[in-house]
Amino acid sequence: MVDLADKHSLSIKFVELYPNTEPDFIPLKTIEPILEDLGFEKYQEKPRQTIYGRGKRIIILTKISCGATGQEEHIIAPADNDIFISPD
Repeated sequence: MVDLADKHSLSIKFVELYPNTEPDFIPLKTIEPILEDLGFEKYQEKPRQTIYGRGKRIIILTKISCGATGQEEHIIAPADNDIFISPD
């Protein structure tokens, strides 16, 4: 994915959705060491977002912690100022 982004000058955004009890859940903490091994450096960290960079390439890791995620009837998480939109 990083190679594809480099080839087309794209930024990459990884989003960690809760609940984290799903069998396919991959925490962002698993992705961070991979990015560091690929030469990315952490240059900004906020409570729900970490930004890595390597040259002009930016990767943003974001945590969405609203318990309503994934529920069509609850697309707004007002406590976190998030709205969830799916192309399907």
